[in-house]
Amino acid sequence: MITIAPELALFRRFNQQFYRLFEPGITKQCARYRRTRMVHHAEYQANAFLAKALKKVRKDVFEKMIVFLGWENVDRTNNHVERNNRVFRMLQKTRYKRRKAHTIEKALELELYTRMIGHPLYRPLPIEEPVLTEFVIPFEDLDTQKMAA
Repeated sequence: MITIAPELALFRRFNQQFYRLFEPGITKQCARYRRTRMVHHAEYQANAFLAKALKKVRKDVFEKMIVFLGWENVDRTNNHVERNNRVFRMLQKTRYKRRKAHTIEKALELELYTRMIGHPLYRPLPIEEPVLTEFVIPFEDLDTQKMAA
């Protein structure tokens, strides 16, 4: 893609540096330092789209984004994951049968299937009528079938 449109190289570099802000194993101080370097990067500030994106990662907002870096055993999550967790906890709370591992797995499967079917881009596969060639009795075998009956 970069050979076709060289201007994408800047966006690719920005994207990689942005994700490195949240990589596991770094300290909060390191993440802050990386953010500061990105905010003051001349090429990023020269591009209107990237400058607008960097304004959304203000210091106060960024501090909330890196809270998980303060603990060793905490996974990164986003609003989508948290929303799904809340929905599932509510389902689990209202249906007390969903406590064992296999019932939780089945409930998650059913929930994902329901969301998939409700998605606007979901297109069900066309159902083809099965061809029952193996059950069709050839004309010449009718006499033997009558004798067997």
